[in-house]
Amino acid sequence: MFENPPPSAFSTAVANIKTMVETAAVIVGGIWAYYKFFKGRTFKPRLELAISGKATENKSVTNVLVSVQLKNVGLSKVEISERGTALRVFTCEPAKSEGATEWERVTTLGAFEKHGWIEPGETIADQALVSVAGIGHQAVKLELRLVANGIEWNALSIIEPGKNSK
Repeated sequence: MFENPPPSAFSTAVANIKTMVETAAVIVGGIWAYYKFFKGRTFKPRLELAISGKATENKSVTNVLVSVQLKNVGLSKVEISERGTALRVFTCEPAKSEGATEWERVTTLGAFEKHGWIEPGETIADQALVSVAGIGHQAVKLELRLVANGIEWNALSIIEPGKNSK
C-alpha cells in the first residue's frame, strides 16, 4: 500500500553521526569507569589512626591511660585483622649519657579486639589502662599497629609522666 521513500543522504549521514557519537560515549564511559573503580583510590582502604595517653604517678606505679581512635575515611568496609594489630607500651629511664634514647618494652596489648570491621565514615575508639612498675620514668612511648586488608597502619605517641601528674 504505502511504501516508505528511500532514505535521503542527509538522514543517512545523521544516523551515522548519531551511531558514532553513541559509540564514543560508551567508550569514554567505560574508560572513566575503569579509572574510577580499578585505578582510582576511591574504594581503597583509607584509615586514620590516632593514639594519645596520659600518665600519672602514684606511690610506686606509673598509670598510663591510653586512648586509640580509628576512622574510616574511605568508601569501603575494612576488615580489621586481629593478628598483627596491637598496642605496645615502652618506657625509658633518664639518660645517663648523651645519645639515642633506649626504650624498654613494658607490655603488648590487643587493640580493637571487639571490632571485626569498620564501615565507611565510621569512627571507633578503645581505651586501656596500663600500670608500669616504678616512678620517675623520663617518658612513655605508645605504638599502635593496625593490620587490615593486608595493609599496615602505624601511630606513635610519646608522653611525659611528670607533665600530666596532679
